[in-house]
Amino acid sequence: MGGTPTLPNLGGNPKVQTPCEKIKNKFADTNFKAKVTAIDKPETFSLDHEKGFAAKYTSSTSVSNAEYTPTALSSDGHTMKFPSGTQYFGYIHSHVDFVDGNSTIKIFSPYDVATFLTSCIMNAKAHGNIRDAYAMIITSEGNYMLQYTLPDDNYPLTNDIVKNKWNPWYKKEMQAIQNDDGTFDQAEVERVFLRFLTEKVNIPGIEIYKIDKGTGKAKKLDLDNNGNVIDTPCP
Repeated sequence: MGGTPTLPNLGGNPKVQTPCEKIKNKFADTNFKAKVTAIDKPETFSLDHEKGFAAKYTSSTSVSNAEYTPTALSSDGHTMKFPSGTQYFGYIHSHVDFVDGNSTIKIFSPYDVATFLTSCIMNAKAHGNIRDAYAMIITSEGNYMLQYTLPDDNYPLTNDIVKNKWNPWYKKEMQAIQNDDGTFDQAEVERVFLRFLTEKVNIPGIEIYKIDKGTGKAKKLDLDNNGNVIDTPCP
């Protein structure tokens, strides 16, 4: 996935926006906000499939002029399928509450993270600014966004790594925190996901933000030295 990488085009702007500034600007964009609003509603979470949009550069390669393409479903009929084409630099999608009667994990999956790394970042690097890349997930338990802060990508990633290293670890650790009734405590889900980013993905530059459903304000999530989740509100 993705095209032949080229050096990022910084658009002549010497000031690099922080992830907090980028998130704030996204929620000031009526087009972006409308897509979030279209997904973030109770009826979406009761569906048996995900809903989403992929953000696409126009000829101006400006995120403020991005177009949004509704995403199709993958072959399993439940999950989002990222569009083909190298102009797509970000995505927004839902995780529903239940699939086949089973409670879902309401945060990014390993394959969501892989799509962000292999498609969004590569495409942003090829056509705009590598830091334009983002991935957003909308769930009944919270909304989250992945951002990338480095000026280049120096990480090896293959489908084998995702399938045989990331996914087994993720499933095992998430199952370990599952309650007797099959549900998950969201604070524990966040903690395990942050461990996943640190222990298994281990790619510098990836950051995760939790976004308030009402205000669009964001908090950066991290683990402290004792493995507890800490959140730092954006200015």
